[in-house]
Amino acid sequence: MTEEKRREGISVEISEGGDCRRTISIEVEPGLLEDEKAKVLAGLVRDVTIPGFRKGKAPRNVVQQRFAEEIHTEAVKSLLPDAYAHAVTSENLRPIGDPVFRDIKV
Repeated sequence: MTEEKRREGISVEISEGGDCRRTISIEVEPGLLEDEKAKVLAGLVRDVTIPGFRKGKAPRNVVQQRFAEEIHTEAVKSLLPDAYAHAVTSENLRPIGDPVFRDIKV
């Protein structure tokens, strides 16, 4: 997925948090999450070994059912840094510390 596509599906809202703190609310379109899940699933299908199948030969739907939670978690973990980087560049922010991610809702 290209960087331009990702930016089209990300909206950013910033509110003051006092001193030099800012609260950034980032909303990512569901399509981007689904695309990321597909990428994670493709990598998992290639690497996972499931009883009854040779390594990398398990059907996608079997892998998806068995590892649904892990696929979802990895997709969210993958999208967070990209969404944060987009927010920082699009709003011309200059972070002085590492971000703290809270209240992640999917």
